[in-house]
Amino acid sequence: MRAALVTLLLLSVPGTLAAQATELGQQTLGRAYWHVFIAYALVWVFVGGWVISIARRLARIERRLGGE
Repeated sequence: MRAALVTLLLLSVPGTLAAQATELGQQTLGRAYWHVFIAYALVWVFVGGWVISIARRLARIERRLGGE
């Protein structure tokens, strides 16, 4: 009984996956979300600038402490 149920499930999966794939292929985003990409890019620029700023300040402090 269990083997028959498993066989039935395995035979029904490919058809279900094919139907889902065609539905997903027909979906569109609706409108462009460029503002989201721009926001992410700006955040990365700010984080990069912040890291560079911290590195410069740390190097300045190390020079003062090291006596170089």
